[in-house]
Amino acid sequence: MSFVFNPVTGLNDTTQFPDEDILIRQHLQALIQQIPTYCDTNLANKTQEEWIVATLYNGWVHDTPSLSYFKDTMGIVHIDGAIKNGASAASTILARVPVGYRPRSIARFTILKSNDASLLSIAISNTGDITMSSLSATTGLYFFNFSYKADN
Repeated sequence: MSFVFNPVTGLNDTTQFPDEDILIRQHLQALIQQIPTYCDTNLANKTQEEWIVATLYNGWVHDTPSLSYFKDTMGIVHIDGAIKNGASAASTILARVPVGYRPRSIARFTILKSNDASLLSIAISNTGDITMSSLSATTGLYFFNFSYKADN
């Protein structure tokens, strides 16, 4: 015997397999009824961690909003905030993210300097150091807003 599917009705030909068709439909209905419970329990009711204010180094200070980060339930680290007026040497450490919030390899992003609307390159190493590749001056307000996948 062959199994016949009716593409118009989406139903199986019950004249050939009436008992199996009923059992399959009952099983599918039971599975479908479990979907909202699974989603509510495992997906929809997650508690997101709070933003963590970053510790700044080398004279950098927080502006509004403070430079902060958090990791979501998918393992994505989000960094947002503003800093100003720190040391200007290239590769100076601005802040550091802890283990569990670090990228697998160097992650590079572009940030905005508000004084002259210039764009600067930022890097986060797999050791957690957040550095700028070049700084035009110590005075200035720098805005951060980017995300990356955490590895370690």
